[in-house]
Amino acid sequence: MILTLYEPFRHWSETGSVYILSDPHFGDSDCRLMDPGWIEPEEQVSRINAMVMKNDTFVCLGDVGDASFVKQIKAGKKILLLGNHDKKKDYKGLFDEIYDGPLLIAEKILLSHEPVYGLPWCLNIHGHDHSNMESYKEGCKHLNLAANVCGYTPVSLGKLIKGGILSDVTSIHRITINDRVIEKKEKLKMKIRKSRCEDISEIMNIISIAKEYMIAHGNSTQWGADYPGEEVLKSDIMNNNSYVIMDNGRIVGTFTFIMGDEPTYQIIKNGEWHYDKVYGTIHRLASNGISKGVARACFEYCQNLIDYIRIDTHKDNISMQKAIENFGFRMCGNIYVEDGSERIAYDKIRGQVS
Repeated sequence: MILTLYEPFRHWSETGSVYILSDPHFGDSDCRLMDPGWIEPEEQVSRINAMVMKNDTFVCLGDVGDASFVKQIKAGKKILLLGNHDKKKDYKGLFDEIYDGPLLIAEKILLSHEPVYGLPWCLNIHGHDHSNMESYKEGCKHLNLAANVCGYTPVSLGKLIKGGILSDVTSIHRITINDRVIEKKEKLKMKIRKSRCEDISEIMNIISIAKEYMIAHGNSTQWGADYPGEEVLKSDIMNNNSYVIMDNGRIVGTFTFIMGDEPTYQIIKNGEWHYDKVYGTIHRLASNGISKGVARACFEYCQNLIDYIRIDTHKDNISMQKAIENFGFRMCGNIYVEDGSERIAYDKIRGQVS
């Protein structure tokens, strides 16, 4: 008994084995035009009967040919999935069950005459293709049992299953669960959008939180009391350079990202930039101090906009230095901002290990 089969098909294996073959085309002389080695129908029946006993089930996946040869097959049960050359009336009384189309006989097993594509959750056992095909195509695992492809010899379904042919096929239930997990993770991922004027008060609140954090951690001079102020923020928004980071519908972070040359990066001391390429620069990155992953979300977003990005931070901003270096930025040297104070400069290019 093959317990893997769905209950309506389990009786196929009640008294013996289940053997599958497709496209015998009994007595069809045109088959030699397709395959010069095509054997005579009597030899085909002989090969089938050498495998299939009276207590077994024989499943033909279509294109039977001369119906008189079906009577000579010894199988106790005979099942037919109609092929493109078959007419149901020609085989009534010769097969115990006749099906018009593909048959899902187990969670991961689909029988059909022609190959079926785009179903990554099943093994498609089929025929029709007399020139054979690769095992995988378009996300679906295939086993081609067209008679001339498998040596005119029926294949034991039970042996296929025991041999592990389904081991690398992920069930539709698992795929559905995995998709839901990915969906859930996507929902949990932080979203980033352009800042709007109505965001200003929330952004300024986040900047205030960031300043308090800096002062509390020994970095009181990076931004000072008035920087960045509302005028800077409004300018960033007007120039489409300001962004907010959203988590569950709330603004949890902000940053500015500017494409093109940064004037303060023209001169770099104690080192050099690693690349001389068009770049984007991250400025004024701040978070609410509660949400985790704000800096990484910013870096990933900017890296998706342009291959090469640069950033700088204050020597006393240890937290930001760690976040920058953890993402894979490399230290380049020192630059000097408009007020003449020093910053540590970093850069990163897409593909650089993070």
